[in-house]
Amino acid sequence: MPATSGQTMQQPMAAMSAEDNRPLVKMTPETIALLRADMRHMMSAYTAIFGQLADGKYEEAARAIEENLGMTAMKTHPGMMKASQELPENVRMLGMNMHKSASELASSLKNNPKPAAIFAGMQQISAGCSACHMAYRVR
Repeated sequence: MPATSGQTMQQPMAAMSAEDNRPLVKMTPETIALLRADMRHMMSAYTAIFGQLADGKYEEAARAIEENLGMTAMKTHPGMMKASQELPENVRMLGMNMHKSASELASSLKNNPKPAAIFAGMQQISAGCSACHMAYRVR
C-alpha cells in the first residue's frame, strides 16, 4: 500500500536528527565510490524518466526504467555488481526489491496504464530507495 503524504513527510523529518544512528554497512572504498556513482546515475535517470512519462513517451520510459533502475541495471552497473558481493543479505534484498519494482513498472508501461498506476509505480521505486537510505549508511 502506498504511503500517504503524511507518512512520507514523517520519515524525512526523523532523518534530520543531528545524530546518525543508522547501522554502518562496511564496503571497500572502491565499492563505495562505484556504488555512489551508480546511485547518482539512477537519480538522474529517475528525473529524466518523469519527463518521458509526462510527455507520454511510455515505450521510451519503459526502456529507460529497465536499463537504469530495473533488474537489468543490476547486471550492467559496476557499482551494483561489486556491492552485491559485499552487502549484507538484508541490505541486498532492499535493493533487489527496488529493482524488481522498477522492472514491474517498465513492464506495465507496455499496456498503456492509467496515470494513477504510473504514479504508484514511481512511488514504489522511490520508497525502495528511501527504505534503504533511511535504514543504512556507508562511509
